[in-house]
Amino acid sequence: MADHYFAVTVSGGYSNALNFDKLVTPAGFIGGIVGIGYEMHLDYQNFWWSVEGDLQCNTSSILVNKETGEQMILSDKNYVQGTQYSINRWGDYPHYLFFSLPVMVGYENESFYFGVGPKLMLSLYGRTITNIHYSISGVDYKSTSNTVLKNNLVNAAACFEIGGIIDGVGRRRHRTSDFIMRLGFYAEYGFLNLNATSGDNQLVTVSSAEPHTLAINPVLTTTSITNKNVYPLYAGIKFTMLFNTSIRR
Repeated sequence: MADHYFAVTVSGGYSNALNFDKLVTPAGFIGGIVGIGYEMHLDYQNFWWSVEGDLQCNTSSILVNKETGEQMILSDKNYVQGTQYSINRWGDYPHYLFFSLPVMVGYENESFYFGVGPKLMLSLYGRTITNIHYSISGVDYKSTSNTVLKNNLVNAAACFEIGGIIDGVGRRRHRTSDFIMRLGFYAEYGFLNLNATSGDNQLVTVSSAEPHTLAINPVLTTTSITNKNVYPLYAGIKFTMLFNTSIRR
């Protein structure tokens, strides 16, 4: 025998777009997931499995090494000798939107559950805002660019989830409950390269007319980094509401 559930999930937490080039540091930011799905609870050994359709948003920050960035400015052909640039913060802030299909298998007892499984991720959208905050002779400046990123359509991730049943109803009583509430920790790592953006742009260019003005491009569109691979990471708190569609009285 088995019990069938309609699942609604919400999650919020930390996300990152991991890039391992020595020029940058992936600092991460926030992300979120909402989804609906189907879950089956098996009588045999308390096992369960589920499949969901999720809408997921990941945001991140990729910070440029300040010393390396300053060296690039000084080596630009339009650099005016004697101009002192001091970089306060320089980074890309990419955000991605996915439609994903996780398939989980797991175990539960009276108050505890966990699950593992693969996740298929389809990239719907990607954009990055690039900011550089710098000063010259004590005067602060800011330069910004806003760029659409080209992503590989398909990614695959490994998922893990662990937590507790918070409605206070034991598993044996679930058969007569209209719903079950869960709260747990959820994490996933995409092990295929997300980025399909290429380009031969310069990371930074000094304006020939106004030496205090810097034109910048997103890191992933430049020749400044040799490793353009990006791997999505997410970890956060996940709340699940399960509605029993096969109550046995």
